[in-house]
Amino acid sequence: WLLPACLAAIVLAAMTVTLTCSRPDLDDASFLQIAAQTLQHPDRAPLTYDASLGTIIEPFRFAPYRVSSYETLVALLSHWTPFGLLTVYYVLLPGLSAALAIGVAYLFARWFAPPPAAVLAAAVFLLLMLAWGGASTAYGNRVFVRLYQGKGLIIALTAPMTLVAGLLLLRRPGMLSWSALAAAQIATIGVSSSGIVCAFVTTAILMIVALEFPARGALTRIAAIGTTLVYPAILGGWIKFAGGSHVPLNDIGTYHPANASLGLPPREALALA
Repeated sequence: WLLPACLAAIVLAAMTVTLTCSRPDLDDASFLQIAAQTLQHPDRAPLTYDASLGTIIEPFRFAPYRVSSYETLVALLSHWTPFGLLTVYYVLLPGLSAALAIGVAYLFARWFAPPPAAVLAAAVFLLLMLAWGGASTAYGNRVFVRLYQGKGLIIALTAPMTLVAGLLLLRRPGMLSWSALAAAQIATIGVSSSGIVCAFVTTAILMIVALEFPARGALTRIAAIGTTLVYPAILGGWIKFAGGSHVPLNDIGTYHPANASLGLPPREALALA
């Protein structure tokens, strides 16, 4: 009973941090209005109405936002439950996501270690995410203190679940494990359009791991893993060539350096170490 109790305590700590921290972010001005416009105009496609300005925007402003659906899920839950939009966005989903994040961290660690070490790894994951701050794009500022945005869910949930599902497919090839990996790929894009890039990165890692198998088995596994990229590839191609966005992808950037996600010194040095 000790290990389940320890894991439950870690989950409770993660949920407490998530639900009590105040980490404002300007991106909410965009994400919240997507959910709000879905509630106000359910007959219109996302991003065709700006709920913050009360105007119709045609065509869509930025094509990548059209492939994610997390804000639509927020609107759906707000519509189906007695809870308001802000309660769903800032309380219900972040609290649930925090609990799932610890569960996924434990599951990922359990793949490589016995239960006691996996519980310890989940606790270390929580501590690292709380300490790993720095720039607003640093990993620590994406997870438990800002789990109300889909971008944090990629780090906390979908990317590790993709790796776990991929490892399961490598160990036990079959339709069930393949479907789990494909679902994880779809979910990664669903929470944020950044998931398109992440899907290819995690898949590349899995393909490298597959090389440890004998040649024939490795090729079969690599091919099976590669087929789960059909959905991300189609969406990526559509965004690149037919998205119809006013803003070219090359003009979308950030004022942070590329290594800002690792955190600013000394966190960056610790992360690289």
